[in-house]
Amino acid sequence: MKSLSQWILASLCASAAALLKEDARMMAYVGNWQTCPSEAQLEQYTHIAIGFAVTYTYAEPKNLCSETCVIEVPLICENQADPSIISDWKSRGIKVLLSFGGAGMGGSWEGDVNDCWKYCFGREDYVIGRLVELVNTMNLDGIDLDYEYFLEDEPERGFTEGAAAINFLETVTVGLRQQMPDKILTHAPMDVDAVAGTAYYEMLGRIAYTMDFIMPQYYNGVTRPNVDGFMNQVQGEMSPLDHYNGLLPLFEYDPTRIVFGFCINDCGGTGSNSDATQASTVITELESQFPCHGGAFFWVNLDDTNGDWSRGVNQALSFNRGCTNIGGVSPTPPPLAVPVSVPVALPAPTSPIGVSPVPVALPIPSSPIGISPVTVPIPIPTPALPSAPIAFPSPLSPIGISPVTVPIPIPTSALPSVPVTSPISSPLSPSLPVGTPTPTFPVINSAPPAVTPATTTLEPTELLTPTASPIGMVSIGNGSVTDPNEPNFYDPNNSLSYAVSSFQASLLLVPTLVTWALLM
Repeated sequence: MKSLSQWILASLCASAAALLKEDARMMAYVGNWQTCPSEAQLEQYTHIAIGFAVTYTYAEPKNLCSETCVIEVPLICENQADPSIISDWKSRGIKVLLSFGGAGMGGSWEGDVNDCWKYCFGREDYVIGRLVELVNTMNLDGIDLDYEYFLEDEPERGFTEGAAAINFLETVTVGLRQQMPDKILTHAPMDVDAVAGTAYYEMLGRIAYTMDFIMPQYYNGVTRPNVDGFMNQVQGEMSPLDHYNGLLPLFEYDPTRIVFGFCINDCGGTGSNSDATQASTVITELESQFPCHGGAFFWVNLDDTNGDWSRGVNQALSFNRGCTNIGGVSPTPPPLAVPVSVPVALPAPTSPIGVSPVPVALPIPSSPIGISPVTVPIPIPTPALPSAPIAFPSPLSPIGISPVTVPIPIPTSALPSVPVTSPISSPLSPSLPVGTPTPTFPVINSAPPAVTPATTTLEPTELLTPTASPIGMVSIGNGSVTDPNEPNFYDPNNSLSYAVSSFQASLLLVPTLVTWALLM
């Protein structure tokens, strides 16, 4: 689990790493006691690591260690400290790192006698500050930590400071990132140390977020890529592919943060030297599994004669170089479109009293002759305007009859709501969408308009008695309404009610009278 400070630092590192995103690197180690790179070599390199900043004076058979871990100003190449050398490299676009450590500081392999690292345990603050100072004064692009000494207790070999070693490496790495958020920071461990279950591997799980990339030495331990290639395991204890896959989870499954390490001509003791053909084969196989990856580094520039080795390997790297800029990192998917409901505009009321008649269409009965519907205006309160019309069929007739608009008087007493039973379209009214809820709206009481009775006079008892009124609520002709608790709608003693009923009855007789007249 990361602490709060680690999460904050990880966020800062992620921002910086976005600026340092790289792939298919060609990193050359340059021994500062060896010749400087030639023009032909410099044309092949993307990065150079100066080896090394140390705390000893070279001596045989054992280096003379500074017991206070003093790091002197390092030489650059050919035992020179000329800063113009670094300026020249950088002017070519090459990134220059300073590597702190190396085999001369002490190694964990059998027979090595150097032990200068142990004098730096407990002096982490000094080491951090000194390396930051060197980066700034030498105008460098970052630091590589090349720790090849013991990381776990091995009492049989006289080493019991495993915890101190892990604490040193972890503290220095995190401290360098905190003080150099915009610089490159990497490790170059031996492959045998970076295997699941080791103390170093467990430490990587805690600090990999601070590192731009890692450079495993695939020539100093459990793998033999020069013979086995990238995917096989014949002479090595494990395949490079298995080792590589073990590192990926620690580096967010990003292959561009793993740089594959080769040794050209200085690792005969382990049988791990790789010529250009062998190294190119490994890179080609690596790219078949991870097309966008971190590239290669090699030890050492002196053995890259005329740049032939790096040129050959660069040909293999060139196929996918630049992949981080053309899709090596998955783009963020666009947000899904959210449907937007479009409001339906309703017409403004035109009634003088603020109530709009809203026609509602019902189906027209089929007839040999086209019949227009009778549109009955029903007063509807403005706040509750429905979106569908109500229609009533006109009486059937063998001849065309013009529509008659009849205002229906509504009693002043409260009446039940008018249910709308079916949103069926007609040529005069649009249909509602499928699934639209059936609206229910109240009938508003209003004073009935003046109605002139028809000339035909009928007795109340002669009125037709339909089972339901046109609005589906009032039973006309028997003097009662559908709700027995309501007052009588029809009253023979009420002249207005009588006149309306007579007029309605007359309308029902119109088709018969017309038919009779035509047959005469």
